Parts: sequence; structure tokens; C-alpha cells
Amino acid sequence: MLNKLFIVAFLTFIFIMAPYIQFMGATEVSRFENRNLQQKPDMTIDKLVDGKYMEQFEQYFTDQFPGRNVWVKAYLNFQRYTDKTFIYDYYITDKNWIMPKPDTSYRTKDMKTAVKHLEEVDKTAEKAGSQLIYVSLPHKVNHVDVNKPSYIMEDTGIKSKNYMMEQLAQTDVEVLDIGKKMEKELTPEEINSLYYKTDHHWNIDGAFYAFEKLADQLEMPVDESDYAEKCFDDKSFEGSYNRQLYMMVDASNENMCIKYPEEDFDSFKVTTNGKERSVDDVFALAKDREDKLVEYKHLFTGDYAKLSIENPRADNDKKVLISKDSYTNPMVSLIAQKFAKTDVIDLRHYKKKTFEQLIEENDYDYVLIMINDDKLTGPVYNFD
Repeated sequence: MLNKLFIVAFLTFIFIMAPYIQFMGATEVSRFENRNLQQKPDMTIDKLVDGKYMEQFEQYFTDQFPGRNVWVKAYLNFQRYTDKTFIYDYYITDKNWIMPKPDTSYRTKDMKTAVKHLEEVDKTAEKAGSQLIYVSLPHKVNHVDVNKPSYIMEDTGIKSKNYMMEQLAQTDVEVLDIGKKMEKELTPEEINSLYYKTDHHWNIDGAFYAFEKLADQLEMPVDESDYAEKCFDDKSFEGSYNRQLYMMVDASNENMCIKYPEEDFDSFKVTTNGKERSVDDVFALAKDREDKLVEYKHLFTGDYAKLSIENPRADNDKKVLISKDSYTNPMVSLIAQKFAKTDVIDLRHYKKKTFEQLIEENDYDYVLIMINDDKLTGPVYNFD
């Protein structure tokens, strides 16, 4: 009798759900999971025979379940309040720091390959008359100090970073290790204040600290009064880690401020991927964003394959080429204020020419390889 009641209840639920989805419309993309959701599958004889229809329908049912996000978030909160260590591979501290599950990999062979590629591109830059600097930017997982249970394994990020630096010390590549300077000059509390609690990036204070160290290396002093600050206190921050956790962690105290060169900013001539753009279309999209939720990319700039900036107000005629990851994004307008021409390349997306070709063809004064110190291998080190 109980089985019959269960079957009737299940079928009733199915028949209620079908018109609900039909009326409300199926959701196409989950912004929390960053993936396409299963749409209603077409019923064909072949799919029925090989079982694919039922498989796809089951996924469709799961993905389009009414109030799915509410249920998932409730389940995640249940896990948190029952002291589960990792939720979706993230650890949440009692002070709302979200940290990823430790990475215990240690890929010395891949790091040696990256160093070899850096040596090769350094030789190309030297031949072209450009000064190349590898700028190691301090990633949150390697430098933030939060209370974690002793039974959680240590992340191997710093061990890997130190190995990479040891290898680079045996080459002629000029290195600017921002993380090393930061650890020497700042307290753990001060370092923590440079990062978002709910995202994997640093905030503008962290980025501006790194910009000042870079400017010192380039012998281009920074006058902080040249830079305006704008904060978006009327908006809410959507951190990358928090999004994966369905925004379950309070992010009300996150630093949603930007800094930019006040006098030069509006005179910048900007192109992205070869297209002329206004400054407002590229930088600090948060200021014109109607949605109250703001991501890292809305505060600074996105990951364009190629972003070029001409600064007609520059006090020099110098040109710089930057190969970067997203940690560099808050620094782009700050660096551009120091140069007549700034080209920013994201090697994960740029395919028109090799990085070495750009160096050989454009007579740059400086070439900056600006990568966070948790990214020591992969396509960002493929310069040829």
C-alpha cells in the first residue's frame, strides 16, 4: 500500500512540475554552477531504446526542479551548520573567509618548462631592445592567514612558488616578487585586508600595493594623490567562491572600491580585440550597472584577448607589453597612466600572433609577464 501511495505521489508531482516548467520556462544557464542546464529532451524511438531519453529527462528534472536554487542553498547551509569541513570543496571559516580545498600537486617538470619558456621570451625581448620583468603577483591561497583545523592538509602553493623562484634565480630573467615584499613589509592582518573573503582575487588595496612596487622597479614613482577612489556601497559583491556556494556567505563587508588615474583616465584611447571602445565600456562597469550584484570583473575590467590603451597625456613616449591573468586587471588603468602606449595580452584567449612576434614587431620599452603565484604552469607561459 505504501509503495502505491509513493508512486501516486511521485506521478502527481511529475504532472504538476511539467506545466509549471512549461508556464515559467526552463532556465538555460546556472550562474552559480557556471554551466548550461539540461533542457527538455526530444523523445525519439532511438533515444527510448538506448536509454538516452530517460537519462536526459532525469537530468532535465534535476536541473529544472522548482525552487532548485533555494533547496540547494538550504542543503549547503545545513552542511555548514553541522560542521562539515568542505562544502563543494570549499572551507568556510567562522569569520566568513572562503578558502578552496588545498591543492597538493607539485609539478616540478611543468614548472621547469614554464621557466624555460620565460628564458626564451626574455632572450627575444633582449634582442628586441626591451626590458622583460616577470612580476609574481601574490594569490590569496598562498598568502592569506586564516584559522583552519589542523587536520586539513597544507596547500603546496608556496612550496611550488618557492621552487619556481629557485629555478628562475639560476637564469637571467629579472623577477619582481610582490608576495615576498608583502610578507616582509606587512603583518598577517594587513595582508588579509588586501583580499576578498568570498572571491579568489585581491581587492584594490592589494592591487595598488603591487602597482606601487612595480612602479618602484620601473623607476616611475607613484603619487597617490594622482589617483581617485570610488566605492560602490549601494551594491552587493558576488565573489567567485561565494557564487559556487549559492551566495550562502555574508559578503556585506567586502571592499568594493576602485582606484584610477583621475586626470588621465577620460583621455585614454581604448581598443579591445581591435575594436575602438570608450573608457566607460571597458573599465569599472559597476558604476553604470543596474543589477545590484557586482563581480570582480565589473569593478575593474574583464579578460580581453587584447586590450590596448593610448595615453596622450603621458609624460613620456614609452610603450609596454603586458602578458597577464585576472590578478592584473585592477592595475591596468594604473599602469596605463605611466606609459604612452600599453598593450595587454591574455594568452589564454589571444591567438592572432605569438607573444614573441608582438615583442619583435612593436619596439616595446618594457615587457611585463604578470601572473599570480598560484598559476605556475599552463597556457599563460606559452609565448611562442
